[in-house]
Amino acid sequence: ARRGTAAAATAAAQRAFSTPQPLGLDAAHETQAGEVVGRERLKGAYLIDLARIEPDPNQPRKKIDPEYLKELTQSVRELGVLQPITVRYVAEVDRYRIIAGECRFTAASAADLPKLPCWVKSPSSEHILLEQIVENWQRSDLNPLDIADSLAVLRDGSGFPQAELDRRNGQTPGEIR
Repeated sequence: ARRGTAAAATAAAQRAFSTPQPLGLDAAHETQAGEVVGRERLKGAYLIDLARIEPDPNQPRKKIDPEYLKELTQSVRELGVLQPITVRYVAEVDRYRIIAGECRFTAASAADLPKLPCWVKSPSSEHILLEQIVENWQRSDLNPLDIADSLAVLRDGSGFPQAELDRRNGQTPGEIR
């Protein structure tokens, strides 16, 4: 049964990210007159083999709550991955490295999905860490020590003053001092 669910999730993801259909609408969908107004196709969305994706060893989140991961894995088995993860291509290892979405990746692996919907980006090192911090902070509680360590690396590596860190991460100054 798990394979059938994984196959259904993969098929749904392939339909959602296939290029012939506008924004994941299947061929049976009849476009309404106002439906395409203000809409444009997104670039950089792909289904990538799970075997070609790897976690970032510098990910700010060091631990994933096992109960959360269990619930997410069950959701992925039933519904597939509802939001693509964000990756970047690393030529030195010929793989895609996760920028945001390691929990979704781990759940997809546990659910035996063969492919994962991904946004492919090419950000700077500073921007990768900033995006990882913001992603983890917004999605679920990140360990305060992991936050502090990551912000120190970002501050020291980028030379951002405290006010710039405040502005870029979307948190109030009191939350990151």
